[in-house]
Amino acid sequence: MTSLVYILMRLINGLVTMYLALPLYSIYRRTTRRFYLFWSIGFVLYGVSIILRIPSIDTRTPTPLGMVAYVMLLAGLTLILAGIGDLVNRLRSILLSALVLPAILGVMMVLGREWTDFGLFVALAPYVFIAASLVVIKVVWKPDINLLIAGWVNIMLLNTGYIYQLINEGFVDFAMTFTKVFIYMGMTAPGFSFLVDDLTRFLMGGMPEEYFEKPRGALTLVTLQDPQREKEVRWIRERAHGNSRKGVRTVLVILYDMIMPADIGDEQAENLYFVRVIQGGRGSLNTFEERIMVMNDDLNQLDILFTDIINFSKNNYVPCEILLYNLSQMILTHGWRRVYSFLISNLSQLKASNVNFTCFYYPEIHENSTDIKIFERMADAIITQ
Repeated sequence: MTSLVYILMRLINGLVTMYLALPLYSIYRRTTRRFYLFWSIGFVLYGVSIILRIPSIDTRTPTPLGMVAYVMLLAGLTLILAGIGDLVNRLRSILLSALVLPAILGVMMVLGREWTDFGLFVALAPYVFIAASLVVIKVVWKPDINLLIAGWVNIMLLNTGYIYQLINEGFVDFAMTFTKVFIYMGMTAPGFSFLVDDLTRFLMGGMPEEYFEKPRGALTLVTLQDPQREKEVRWIRERAHGNSRKGVRTVLVILYDMIMPADIGDEQAENLYFVRVIQGGRGSLNTFEERIMVMNDDLNQLDILFTDIINFSKNNYVPCEILLYNLSQMILTHGWRRVYSFLISNLSQLKASNVNFTCFYYPEIHENSTDIKIFERMADAIITQ
């Protein structure tokens, strides 16, 4: 006879899993980051699959209800994987990789082959895939996701023990309930999105003092004749001041501290949000100060920031301008092909938004003039002063 304790532990495990979807969906509504939506739906399906498995606590024999629970489990875990893929802009490749094993299982079932043992392996594979993907993200992008990795590795080990009958079922459900709370804490950490409250408040803080036609997203290159830092700082101040009068929020991305926030001055600094891109140290995703964000010199991280700002601008009707100081240094550091790929990947969503992207650049410092010509042809406008 099924132990009432086991039933209670599995019910709590399922309900807690489903409950975690509510705050994740709330965060999606606030930040518009799609991976929170994938995770919230994934947790609902995951939780329902756990509850549907309550009648099968004492048996390993496949039942129609167990099959439904199994399909919902795979769907829920696939959506969680989709969220991870969306997080690092690898949604299609991660989904295709994750669906290979379920596709093979489906073919075996249709052909009437013995699939039970392989089905157990397929049920375990998503946990392995999720844990491995998070480890790769940690190594490549260096976000602070230690809680998340520890939680999913623990769930992977618990499910391995459960599937191969190495661990008591009641203990598995009990341990998973607490583990999922840690996973939720890791999922809601600011390292997954650059839209922290400070940046959100800044973007929403624009109050226009004069009427203007809201811009459609454009790429603009700026090159100043006889460039001097004081002259460039003055141009940035005037640009930020003009944007502020129109209600346009200005985000200044500075490479390698070539300009410091103190150079702008306290008065105009109120009209700017600073993003300092630094090589090496202080490269975690969640290093924030008041109106200053510090990120590692990684175009993948910068891509996340751009997507955050563009999506926020589009969903909240907030016009923005991102100033980059400077494009030439980015090309010299990362190579023109990588920078070109970065711009191309953002150009379509930029042009469909109310976000302008304006870059300082210096044609004379590029040994190969054809490299910079490529970017000039991409620009909607080139400002020379």
